[in-house]
Amino acid sequence: MQQHQLVDKQFGQVAQAYLSSSTHAQGRDLEDLAALACTLPYGDVLDLGCGGGHVSFAMAPHVGRLTAFDLSDEMLAAAGFDASVPRQWRLTMAFDTWFARIRTPQLRADAVRDLFERAPDEVRQYFALQPGQSFEIDVAWITAAPDSRD
Repeated sequence: MQQHQLVDKQFGQVAQAYLSSSTHAQGRDLEDLAALACTLPYGDVLDLGCGGGHVSFAMAPHVGRLTAFDLSDEMLAAAGFDASVPRQWRLTMAFDTWFARIRTPQLRADAVRDLFERAPDEVRQYFALQPGQSFEIDVAWITAAPDSRD
C-alpha cells in the first residue's frame, strides 16, 4: 500500500470529526497565524498537511496566494475543497542538507539518522535509504479550490 493510501485510510475515517473538532477549529494559534499572515499581504503560503483547512481558512484572506496540501482526499472533501492531483513523483532528499534547511537541532538529526540506520528492510526500500543518508519521499501537487457543487 502506498503512503498516500495509508494516510487516506488513517485520516479519511476521521475527516468529519477533525473538521468539527473545537481543538482544531478555534484557538489562539489560528489567531496568531492570521495576524502573521497580515504581515505578508502579497506573500505565498503553503499549508502542508492542511487537514480540515483550519489554518488555510484563517490565513487565506490576508495573503496573496495560499496553497493547501493534504494526502487525504476525504479530509480535503470534508473541508469543502474539490481536489485534483495533476502530478505525483518521488523526490530525493539529501539528509544533511534537508535537516540544515529546516534548522533541526543536531540531537534530533542524530536521533533520526540512528532510526534510518536501524530501519527494517521494508522501510529502507520504501524510502530508498542510501548509506550517505539520502532518501526519497512521495510528493504530490494538489490543486484545491472551494467546492462549487453546492
